[in-house]
Order: sequence, then structure tokens, then C-alpha cells
Amino acid sequence: MTLALGCSWLQFAQPPPKVERLIPIPFGEPGRMDLISMRGAWLRAAEMVSAAYFGNLEPLSDPSPLEACLRRRESYDVEVWAQQDVADGGQRDEDAGQSDAGKAFDAPVPRVLFVSIFLHWDACDLGESPPTDIGGEYAVDTSTWQVVGWRP
Repeated sequence: MTLALGCSWLQFAQPPPKVERLIPIPFGEPGRMDLISMRGAWLRAAEMVSAAYFGNLEPLSDPSPLEACLRRRESYDVEVWAQQDVADGGQRDEDAGQSDAGKAFDAPVPRVLFVSIFLHWDACDLGESPPTDIGGEYAVDTSTWQVVGWRP
């Protein structure tokens, strides 16, 4: 029975991706920096909102350098967070909103996750009249996986 159960997991094993150009990469060596770890629900919310945001951009036949830059996903920053409730009238933690190691992976998934997509201002040469209506904040209901709110 164990063998049959173990083999059922094979459907989730992905074949290795095609390597376009092989170069020496120091996997697992000390010195990692800028490590970002996203739990499954946080990753799903980020992917869902990113697909909706970038999927609505119409392709341009001859984009200017600025238009091309504004359509690249790597020009944007994405943040995912849960809102802290202060039910007892107390004060919020002093370090609320500060970057830290995050929650334990066994913590419950909040009912609503918030996702912000915004242009990383150093990514594009915005000129003298930078656009101000780029990006937004989305609220995602994790029980239905639907966007339930948005603000620019």
C-alpha cells in the first residue's frame, strides 16, 4: 500500500526545465541575500492579481521605450500582506509593517490577503510627466479566491 501511495505523488513531480544556456551557478553556497519566501496562499494571491493586472494590458504594435518598460513585469514590485486586527482597542505592534522573517508556515491563512502592485520608480525613465495611475491595491478573499476590493 505504501508503494502505491508513494507512486501517486509522481503526478506532482515536474520534469526539469529546459536549460537554455548552461553556466556555473553556486546553488546552496553561503552568501544568499534578498531571500523571499512566500507561503502557498500568499503566492496564489500574488499570482492571481498579477495575472489580472498584466493580462489586461493590450499589446502595442510599436511601443515607445517607456510603454515597453511599463508592460514588463520586472518593472513592478508586488507586496502581499494580511491586515492586523486590533479587536481589544489596544495598540498595534511597534514593528507592524516592518520586514521580518514572516509568520510560521503552519499559521492559519487569513480570510483576506491584500496585494499591492506598483511601479518600481527606478525601473523606467519616466521623463518630466510621470504617470500617476499605475498599479493598485487589491483585496483577495482566500475562501473563494476572488478579488473583493480594489483601490488605485
